[in-house]
Amino acid sequence: MQFQSPRYTLSATPPAERLAQCYGVGIAKSGTHSIAELFRPPLRSMHEPEPARTITFILARANGEIGDEEAKRYVLARDRRLRLDVEASHFNVFLLRELVALFPAARFVLTLREPRSWLDSIINQQLAHYSEAHWVKLRDLRFQPQRFPHRSGEEALRQRGLYSLDGYLRYWTWHQQTVLDTVPSDRLLLVPTHEIGARAEAIAAFGAIPERFVRANRAPSYAAMKKFGVLDELDPQRLQDAIETHCRAMVDKLFPRQAESEVG
Repeated sequence: MQFQSPRYTLSATPPAERLAQCYGVGIAKSGTHSIAELFRPPLRSMHEPEPARTITFILARANGEIGDEEAKRYVLARDRRLRLDVEASHFNVFLLRELVALFPAARFVLTLREPRSWLDSIINQQLAHYSEAHWVKLRDLRFQPQRFPHRSGEEALRQRGLYSLDGYLRYWTWHQQTVLDTVPSDRLLLVPTHEIGARAEAIAAFGAIPERFVRANRAPSYAAMKKFGVLDELDPQRLQDAIETHCRAMVDKLFPRQAESEVG
């Protein structure tokens, strides 16, 4: 898959006026789809726009095929082309340095889902849907199967062609830490997944989005259609140990201790 920068040259067309500039930057299956749906329509709000094109950029940058300046040109051209008021996507974590630096008025919403619940959801999604090659490559980048092979007690993952617990859960923490390290705290709002609907007006206010643009129907969107019960087939001690090893420090930072029973 080849990244070709000429496709991303800036247009001479003046950019359309936008009403807001807000990015959902949560991990996949944390509610990014719901964030986009809060404001669509009438705002220009999208979930994971241009997936193939964006994944091509992410992979090329990870492989060292492009540098920082070309990455900035790509993000500027992409912004001018899409001109979104709200963009919610787990892709954004890979564009975050550029988004923060290039758009100083932009706001960012990090949706938070506890690791065990998130792990169950991401596994269910992978098993329920066919993935094209570029998606598989992105998953390999995120979950790093060569670096994190399966361990004893994870046969249910290995047999289904899924990634290891270390691969999944290390990435869960990496994503949260990257957002916390990159986005200034005064430009970042943390929202637990189960609170998205209830906090819709607060999200709009934080993103400088007029309250009248919040959709009345705020039920979580894109819930998993089928559950495979894979976590129930894993060695429970191995699962708990992996969560403790990779996620405990971040869980303690992001979630109250009374949620411990839900996390583990």
